Amino acid sequence: MAASSSNLDDDIVVLEVRSPEACFDDSVGIERRISEIDAWELRDEELFIQPENDRIMKIRVHRNRLIEHSTYFGSLFGGGFKESSLDYLIVEWNLVTFMETLQFIYGGPLHVSFTNFVPLLEGALFFGVESLVMQCKSWCVQTLSSKKMKISGELLRQLIEIWNFVVDSGLHVFLDLYTDFLALNFGEIMHCESFKELPHALLKACISHPLLTVHSERDLCEALLNWLENNCQCSKFSSKIGENPFDILEKVRIGLLPLEFILGQLWVKFPSIVASFRTTTIFDHISCARINNHSDIQVGYLESFRLRLTQYSEKLDLSGCQQVTGMMLYFSLFPPGTVDPRTFPSSFEKTRDIFLKLKSERQNSVVVSGASLHRSHRMAFFSDLQELNFSCCWRIDEGDIIRWLQLSSPSLRVLKSSYCSQLKVSILDRLSEACPLIKAVDLSVDVSPVAQKVSVLQISREQYLGSQTFSNWKRWSQSKLSNLTNLSLKGRTDVTDDDLIKIGALSHSLSVLNLNGCISLTDYGIGQLLSSCKQLRSLHAAWTSFGQHSIRELLSDSANHNNSRILDHGLNSDSSSSLVELDLGGCKDIDRTLLIKYMMSAFSLSYLSLRDTNFDDEGLHAFKGTSLEELDLSETLVSGRALAYIIGRNTGLNVLKVRGCKLLSSYSDWPEVDDPRSFLGNGGLFEALSGIPSLQELSIGWGLSGFFLETLRPALRYLKSLTVGLGGSLSSQAWMLLPEICPSLECVSVCFQVVSDEGIVNALQNLRYLHTLELQHCLGEITRHCLSVNAYNLKSIKLDRVVPWMTDDDLTILTQNFRSLSQLSLTGCKLLTSGAQHIIASGWPGLTSIHLEDCSNITVHGVSNLLECKAIQNLFLRHNVSH
Repeated sequence: MAASSSNLDDDIVVLEVRSPEACFDDSVGIERRISEIDAWELRDEELFIQPENDRIMKIRVHRNRLIEHSTYFGSLFGGGFKESSLDYLIVEWNLVTFMETLQFIYGGPLHVSFTNFVPLLEGALFFGVESLVMQCKSWCVQTLSSKKMKISGELLRQLIEIWNFVVDSGLHVFLDLYTDFLALNFGEIMHCESFKELPHALLKACISHPLLTVHSERDLCEALLNWLENNCQCSKFSSKIGENPFDILEKVRIGLLPLEFILGQLWVKFPSIVASFRTTTIFDHISCARINNHSDIQVGYLESFRLRLTQYSEKLDLSGCQQVTGMMLYFSLFPPGTVDPRTFPSSFEKTRDIFLKLKSERQNSVVVSGASLHRSHRMAFFSDLQELNFSCCWRIDEGDIIRWLQLSSPSLRVLKSSYCSQLKVSILDRLSEACPLIKAVDLSVDVSPVAQKVSVLQISREQYLGSQTFSNWKRWSQSKLSNLTNLSLKGRTDVTDDDLIKIGALSHSLSVLNLNGCISLTDYGIGQLLSSCKQLRSLHAAWTSFGQHSIRELLSDSANHNNSRILDHGLNSDSSSSLVELDLGGCKDIDRTLLIKYMMSAFSLSYLSLRDTNFDDEGLHAFKGTSLEELDLSETLVSGRALAYIIGRNTGLNVLKVRGCKLLSSYSDWPEVDDPRSFLGNGGLFEALSGIPSLQELSIGWGLSGFFLETLRPALRYLKSLTVGLGGSLSSQAWMLLPEICPSLECVSVCFQVVSDEGIVNALQNLRYLHTLELQHCLGEITRHCLSVNAYNLKSIKLDRVVPWMTDDDLTILTQNFRSLSQLSLTGCKLLTSGAQHIIASGWPGLTSIHLEDCSNITVHGVSNLLECKAIQNLFLRHNVSH
């Protein structure tokens, strides 16, 4: 078969390509590939293709073309090897990859993807096709420059494969490209299932990258902890001397972690790390928030408080970081290196001086453009930042937030600052100036003290009109709130009617509004706002004075919405409300007739809450909607028959709350209708419930039989929360069936039930997702055996008058087996002593909520030990000293 060639320009060589594995599924795949090759330009001669099978193919090619583009074939044909005179050569390589390489050599189209990148690059390197290597690099640069790419678990696996290959090949230019890309998209890849497969070296390179972009330090730390749990036991680390997988935690900025996370989840998983960390000065600054007292900060700790922001950051979540202050915000405006720890504290004094200058400018209303200030002081600018979460950051004052946003993030769209009582509703004025594109603002505070059967403000129309001062209206009228669509003022007792009028006048695009617990508002004030906001789609006004005037405005809006539908689409004249969410819980002053009339027009509602009102069957019968996903009628007057009718029409329900409805077990009289059977729905209440395919939350009491689980088995397989109250019955058999019928349960709360050790232990051991357990005023034999179960996933436990025998020793056992608790509630544990405080503080240092009631002498010597729980947010103590 060998023949010499005297003219390389016209010489043809036959390559027999043998693939180590089958490359085509059938003959159709082979013919398709051949047809693609036939389209190549081969001067005046067609290429000859002869497939032997799915692993072997013969191809006639020009010898000179191979020599020109491939150093491998150049050396083979042009050197002193015996192959230089052959016209038939066997090549063992992946058939598809070799044909794609050959296609590129002949000027054909090249389609590079993450799937074929490694085979292509490997072939280009082996055969010495430098132009193909450069083409792969060009594709990498172009593809990886996209910062908005959606990264799936499969794509991440391909990226890991590519990274491993370029490491083994020593291609450092590709290493940098892929490390840059993964670091910039780290906030997305760390949520992929394949994240745990990241090599230690790649993970460390990413988190050390100066442009590492994540939403929050907590997300980063949780991802690293999960990676360690999946990898730290692997033998691959023990075989590499000096490689420590735990060194990745050194890159976490501890100063940006919530205390509850440090002393909770991190402490449970790696107690030795937290124990050593708690001995450092930086922990004192976190727990006491002394970052403003900069003279106390030691050299080397400064960067632990720098916000992790890059020019690519779109979201920053600092929720729960009580230690964050204005100084930390301003310090993070200066790039690393401009505040040098080696010249500490003089460099920090410079930051402080600029910070004070900014405060002075703010107080004197001196407007300095952000751009000029950035140039003069080398300050960072985060133009892509669109969402900021300051929830529970109560040490930052309003002025610092506004000025920082004005200097660094004027394009902000979403601001979440719930549980920040230092911020007032007036911040909306300044926020609209600093961030004119703002769309959503959350200023909510704790509403639980409000929703406790309190009285809301009642006022006559004359008193209302005489009380409006419209103060600062001129200033507000210049605000730019036209883009505001979502606003939450939940729990804000300081919000007045005057504030609502201003908001309504300037925010005509408002579509989502939460006023729950705003008890200082009047019915007329709420009505005035509703009359201005005609695009409202979600209204939450529970525990307010929402009444006759407000419901009339909703009816008026329904009529206007209907007129618009008639004009635009020629629809019928039945009134239709535009609201899809409505929460009027606790609003008992709504006129019953008007509410029924509104229910007749509320076709579009997907969320409805009328809990703790006088809502009854007639109102429920008036509701004709079929799109309900969440329904809360707790403590109302509806019957089981009426509820069954509604459930039968709304089989898409995910959440149903009817606890405290005493008429559920009765069948009330229905209004006169032509066909009474139309109200029977699917029969009884539980028969109707069994027809719901994806119920996720159920709260019920009266009317619940002890064997309901079997009846509702089809509807409960996705249930996540179950609450059984007074009047219901959760039998011992039901407790044993819970893990089987409701395997996804996360929360179980029972009140006035008969419970036993066997049922509780079964739930704790077999409900793998359970994080909340509440036992209130229950009867039965509960013994110390319950405390011996390891329940590391449990986050919240409430034991109200069910363990009166609990002693300090029992509490110690509880801390050992329920290590992950962040919320603890004990009532009626009269055998506990003052020493129980130390047990609680040392066993659960990350507690955020403590409720101790009627626990005898537990607080007889004060509460100083409980304050050692540095992450505490809610502390409730009542009747804990015996007399």
